[in-house]
Amino acid sequence: MNPLTHVPMRVGRLGYALAAVALLAATAPGWAQSKGPKVGGTLTVGTEADPSTLDPLRIGSYAERQYANAIFDTLLEVDTSGKIVPHLASSYEVSADGKTYTLKLRQGVQFHDGTAFDAEAVVFNLNRVRDPKNACRCLGNVTAVNSVKALDSQTVEIGLNTPYVSFPAILADTPAMIASPTALRANPTGFGNEPVGTGPFKLSSWTKGARFIAEKNQEYWQAGRPYLDKVEFRGLQNSETREATMRSGALDIVVQPTPKFIAAAKREKKYVVLEPAGFGTFFLALNVKHPDLGDVRVRRALAHATHRDLLLKTVFQGLYKPATTPFGYAFPGLAQVKDYPEFNPGKAKALLKEYGKPVTIALMGDNTPFNQLVIQAVQQMWQGVGIKVELKAFDQARLIQNMLTHDFQSALFRWYGRPDPDQNVYGFFHSTIAARATSANYGQYANPEMDKLLDAGRQESDPAKRLIIYDQVSQLLAKDLPYIFLGYVIGPLISTPKVHGIAPVPDSIIRVAEVWKD
Repeated sequence: MNPLTHVPMRVGRLGYALAAVALLAATAPGWAQSKGPKVGGTLTVGTEADPSTLDPLRIGSYAERQYANAIFDTLLEVDTSGKIVPHLASSYEVSADGKTYTLKLRQGVQFHDGTAFDAEAVVFNLNRVRDPKNACRCLGNVTAVNSVKALDSQTVEIGLNTPYVSFPAILADTPAMIASPTALRANPTGFGNEPVGTGPFKLSSWTKGARFIAEKNQEYWQAGRPYLDKVEFRGLQNSETREATMRSGALDIVVQPTPKFIAAAKREKKYVVLEPAGFGTFFLALNVKHPDLGDVRVRRALAHATHRDLLLKTVFQGLYKPATTPFGYAFPGLAQVKDYPEFNPGKAKALLKEYGKPVTIALMGDNTPFNQLVIQAVQQMWQGVGIKVELKAFDQARLIQNMLTHDFQSALFRWYGRPDPDQNVYGFFHSTIAARATSANYGQYANPEMDKLLDAGRQESDPAKRLIIYDQVSQLLAKDLPYIFLGYVIGPLISTPKVHGIAPVPDSIIRVAEVWKD
């Protein structure tokens, strides 16, 4: 299927086919269910961070989404081919003008606290995330929504200000993680510490910075799921600690392994390395409100000073392909930028000479050993052309907060991406998002030409025309350089051979309802 196709369909069928994903080949046993699912046991997963909250208003990072996926269900879901499929909503239809979505909800579903899942619960949740006063991290993705109504107990009508082609993908993302209205009303400020959803597991205990344990939801609406009795997440920010814990046998799965550990795991063959094609990228974000970085000559000089091929070959062990766009390899229809700024120190020095002032930049990264190695390498490259670079290290939660509040100059960051190209660019590069005090337009980039392209991409239903629009977006980003793209995310996971049923979804989120252990 074309990754940018939008085809409204009748009730009973889903009408939005997204990215046809080219999955990387996998020969390891963890992809298959060899003898059929076994029931019972505890799955222990090592992640790179322990979330500060699991309130859908604040969920955005990979780790937060991984924890939340065990507790909450979304209205729609992403499958292994990148398509949007039914989940809490069994079907939907789109009006001829593309402005009205009518969702049919599953019957007999209930939240962990016994509250019935119905249309009123969906209305409550969607109105909560789209209310600007609540400052949802997802706000840029739901600004087109102007009304949410319950037509009956199992039918919801969502009205939009304008056609929004990628909206079904939003309904498979954090804005559509449906939480118990009863629990939200009872504890609105503390809900993020005691989340209640309809998901396959319900929170048992959460020791911040140590362990998050969720037990099987015996009333889960998917028959026979989940297979496991419990799932335990351990937030281990230090990558060396995370990998040592995996080697000790205390973890069944480690997510975000370093390239070094991935290479070792492949050689040793005692682990299963899973590498789904990804939707996103990792990059160097630049704050264009910084006096020096506001000049495109300086940003272009930084791009020419960055030896991306060497960085990917050495520090990243050759596991990632260099990126020239914000759209990962799970979007095969989108073109690469052929004239993306190449490594050329001479050009970098000439641009800095033309700029005519000394440049000093702070480069921020999280405080894991691997990411510190990356920013140290970039520091050496930038200093090689005469730029003074100060390194700053923060834990992941603080790093994300600094990015969201624009409190940085340059930063190493990663976006795992989403199944529609709009979700990889609109919230990050539209000027209306930049104007907010807290937003995913980290570097406050604004360009009227970009706004026109992003608005057009949201509304264009012709897949061929959408391809052209998003290729133009890539070209403009390569010209303006609010990001210096480094590589395409593949989101690898490493598991032991006793783990089965990990669905190779391109977002690399483990669908724990499907996982079982020998």
